[in-house]
Amino acid sequence: MSELVLRPATPDDVEAVASIWDTGWHDGHDGHVPDELTAVRTPASFRTRTADRIAQTTLAVVDGAVAGFVTVVDAELEQVFVDRRHRGTGVAAALMAAGLRRVAATGHERAWLVAAVGNARARRFYEREGWVDEGVVDYAAEGPDGPILVPNHRYVRHLRRPALAVVHDLQPHPEGGWYRQTWASPVSVTLPDGRIRPTATLIYFLLPAGESSAWHRVASDELWLVHTGVVTIELGGDGPLPVAGPSVVVDAGRPQALVPNGVWQRTVLSPDDALVSCLVSPGFDFADFELA
Repeated sequence: MSELVLRPATPDDVEAVASIWDTGWHDGHDGHVPDELTAVRTPASFRTRTADRIAQTTLAVVDGAVAGFVTVVDAELEQVFVDRRHRGTGVAAALMAAGLRRVAATGHERAWLVAAVGNARARRFYEREGWVDEGVVDYAAEGPDGPILVPNHRYVRHLRRPALAVVHDLQPHPEGGWYRQTWASPVSVTLPDGRIRPTATLIYFLLPAGESSAWHRVASDELWLVHTGVVTIELGGDGPLPVAGPSVVVDAGRPQALVPNGVWQRTVLSPDDALVSCLVSPGFDFADFELA
């Protein structure tokens, strides 16, 4: 990719931004939002809404042309869209980082955004970038005669690391929470399908108070080992999608819990910080990790 430049948007950029927004919005939303909302998202509406937000918008420019934009309203990354020609090139990640810096500069400790329930491409990107899915909410989308309620996943991201994450040098995990790999076995194993993995890996995992992790599964057995706090792990079976089932509690009285390979799992909200270690065998690799 050619050199990417980030700069504030100006009124002269309204047409370029509106065009990207129009195309990107319909790519991600058509068929996933109420028909009444799709009907009012016309080119003219995007030009009007762009002009209203231009002072809150940052652009990514490649070879002198607008390649994408992010619009920030208070703590919300309200819009993040990239021209089709620049998707998958790193423009979206650069815009996301610019938006987070803008939110942090206003003193907020958490940023948030939403993604339509059916917009799988956007949701995968947000989760790879470390955003945590807080579940489905009715988002009040702007309409000509008042808000139109649209089911959206609400994602949040911490802008400051919790104290225990600083102490243990932990980074955001795609499923939610914070982690750092602390050990990988020097002995490798070749699995029946040809994958080569360490025999085992170990991480610290921190689930801060008031947070949860998204449904996910790993292709190996995972053993949870508690250090502080309480973690409640909800199991979702081994089908193509998770189905909420029994829960397992890990605490000082029950300091270990095993989640078998291929079983969906998520953690539920915890009232206090919980620090655990997770031992995965055969060893963990993000290629073996799946988010619902």
